[in-house]
Amino acid sequence: MTGLFEQGLIAILALFFFAPGPAPDCEAGYQKLKDEYQKLRDGGGLALADGRRLQAEFRAFADQNPSCSRADDALYMAGMIGGRAFRQGGDRSDLERSIAAFKLLAANYPESNLADDALYHSGEIQLVLGDREKARAAFGAAMMVPGGDMAAKAREQLDRLADAAPPAVSPAPAAGGTASVTPVAPAPKPGATVASAAGPPPKVVARFLGIRYWSNKEYTRVVIDLDREVPYDQPHLLKPDPALGTPPRLYVDFRGAEVSPAISAATPEPGCYALPIGDGLL
Repeated sequence: MTGLFEQGLIAILALFFFAPGPAPDCEAGYQKLKDEYQKLRDGGGLALADGRRLQAEFRAFADQNPSCSRADDALYMAGMIGGRAFRQGGDRSDLERSIAAFKLLAANYPESNLADDALYHSGEIQLVLGDREKARAAFGAAMMVPGGDMAAKAREQLDRLADAAPPAVSPAPAAGGTASVTPVAPAPKPGATVASAAGPPPKVVARFLGIRYWSNKEYTRVVIDLDREVPYDQPHLLKPDPALGTPPRLYVDFRGAEVSPAISAATPEPGCYALPIGDGLL
């Protein structure tokens, strides 16, 4: 009996000393990242490089600690920091990483009080990226989260998308009441110039403010925003040039228009504006 008792005691002691202890406190790991973020943000602004690093670290924390009570918070921080990085650097990949983090939050933590916020912000980002259909889906999903507080805002966004649906013929008006370029009927022959009713335009009559676009599976619509109406030459298509490695290109020449200073400052090539649509059509 004594031998059996001693063996049992040894087994219990072995379990006590060698059994795995409690998991590390993931709250401390999350709070460390959050404190660093707030310190950098409040200490003169979060630099782009620091923001991207912290976005990656918040995402890595969530991936490595999926059962942590702060995993959803970490994914939310990764998503929000990506939006800030995009505003600083203009790189679409920052927004794409944000969407990935928000989607993972909503999918893996549907009970989180941040799930509907993540879906709503995904919709906002899809609007920035020009994908109205994905934005509509994200806003619709945000409305369906039980107990969420973003349903009203998501409904407002869906109403705006419905009101701003592309018209059948003419481009949508530019934001802020500025005029978009509209074809003049009857259309002249290719290469001809569309004349202004007021006669020849002055040297500069309009400023190019930017480009908006939206797509579905069948078409892409592009709206060119200027600060006023301007004469333009008929669009003409250039064939692809294998020697130069260029795809088919559509040219529209605006007479008497110039690129706005804000666009010029943000564009490497003088007088140019790059808009990567990448929807398979343009």
